[in-house]
Amino acid sequence: MTEPLRLNHLYRVVDAETFAAARDSSWLREVFAPSELRTTRRPDWEYTGLYWYGTSTYLELFEAGAQGPAGTSGIAFAVETATATASVADAWREALGAAEHRLVVRPLGDDTVPWFHIAHASPDHRDGLKLWAMEYHADFLAAWHPTRTPSRGIMRADVLGRYAAVSPGPASPLLDDVTAVTLACTPAARGFFERHLSAFAADARDAGASRIVTGDGIAFGITDATAERHGVQELVCRLRRPAGRETLTLGRITLSVDGTRMVWRFR
Repeated sequence: MTEPLRLNHLYRVVDAETFAAARDSSWLREVFAPSELRTTRRPDWEYTGLYWYGTSTYLELFEAGAQGPAGTSGIAFAVETATATASVADAWREALGAAEHRLVVRPLGDDTVPWFHIAHASPDHRDGLKLWAMEYHADFLAAWHPTRTPSRGIMRADVLGRYAAVSPGPASPLLDDVTAVTLACTPAARGFFERHLSAFAADARDAGASRIVTGDGIAFGITDATAERHGVQELVCRLRRPAGRETLTLGRITLSVDGTRMVWRFR
């Protein structure tokens, strides 16, 4: 059975001024969502980012540098069927020529715990767009802060509930989930993205010069990149309750809130 196209999370690299403005925003920290500024140290990688957690999806910002220049973007597809990441990797080997599938662990004190299974093409990026799939390990929630929530298993909502429980944030956050993402892609990155869809059940249609790909709870709009415009350009969040109308500018990000809908626009 083919996995539905689902979003686990996404990231966008921004300039230093924008990263600092988002980091220091009291609205994002105290109203929007549980969040953290975290340095993750894995045996294979170390990175620092800003994280905002929703119900089943989340988003990250990185400062330009180690993750690439501003505009560099990443999409993590979600796998919620046990062991299905292996099938995703097989589909990508057929569509893209080479793919990897392995376990990622997470440090906990002086030890590590199994975190998630990852699948990705080799290489895993094209023209500033990185793509991969994640399936949380069945033992992760039993090993990582297990007393904070009763949840166990591999579902995104269970894992994000745990993340939220150990992260500072508002008592009644606004963010529910990311529901739409607009990407500006070079022809090579566009083809790279579309070949990744071979592993998932999704609907696709043309809308003028754009391509709209719809999955389970998520829609991707693919547009043409320019010299000034590439990577994630816009993302839409569903909010848990009406929040009026408000516009915030954080460096080169504009946040527009209208009722139960919030749009992030990147310049």
